[in-house]
Amino acid sequence: MEPLQNDDFDYIYNYVSENFPSVEYDPETEETTKYLDLRKAIIFENRYYSDKLNVNFKYEDYLNNKEIQKTVDALGIDKVKFWNLILFIFDYSYCACLEGYKAKETHNNQVKKTLNTINEKEVTKITLDIKGKHNLVIDDPKVLEYISSLLAEGVENNSIDKKGNDEHNVSLIDLTEQSAVSNSAHIAYFAKMFVTFFENNPQFKGRQKKGEIISYNKLLLISKIIYFTRLSRNKNFDETEDTLKGFLKQYKDYEGYFNLIYL
Repeated sequence: MEPLQNDDFDYIYNYVSENFPSVEYDPETEETTKYLDLRKAIIFENRYYSDKLNVNFKYEDYLNNKEIQKTVDALGIDKVKFWNLILFIFDYSYCACLEGYKAKETHNNQVKKTLNTINEKEVTKITLDIKGKHNLVIDDPKVLEYISSLLAEGVENNSIDKKGNDEHNVSLIDLTEQSAVSNSAHIAYFAKMFVTFFENNPQFKGRQKKGEIISYNKLLLISKIIYFTRLSRNKNFDETEDTLKGFLKQYKDYEGYFNLIYL
């Protein structure tokens, strides 16, 4: 797929290039290399022109939302490009949170869990279930210590999962179970994508003029967008960022499910 070369999608391409690189692992040097990957932006464009986006709000309503437009203009944001970014983040988060698939546990996470169990629970033996044969019991303290050291080395070097992006590893996806999260988790995921956008673009800050009552508060802008897109009908989102702060704190570690639409 090739980009459709529409400048109105600049914010989306910039976001994708900054936050969704592909990773290659060189087994000889044991080094990973990140490289530009615009697939998610291109997928969005195709969904946009095929009328497949999961959105239920209109551009005209966005333009007529005076509070949002005042802040967008004050921060020096291009309102058309920002509108398309809203579409992208809404559709992407919808697919990740409401139409995603649970990930199987990665090799590295399984090793971490095993290592933590050995170190924290004072494990005195490990039993290996060998198909068709008797179980193998490892209870020698020195052997257990050696196994622990090998696991620790693998975790430290991240050598097990280095061979590429887990995100693009379809073998790690449980295709038998499509999953949806709570509305609160979806809101937090949606908001964190906007927070990341503003962190990547510190030039959008504006300058308060004397006597001006326009809000330059980016988190409040994100909160108003949540209300505008109907992710929440709680009026508090349209009036203050305090509710959003609580959501971001509660779901700070939530990363969504495997997003097969944008894989």
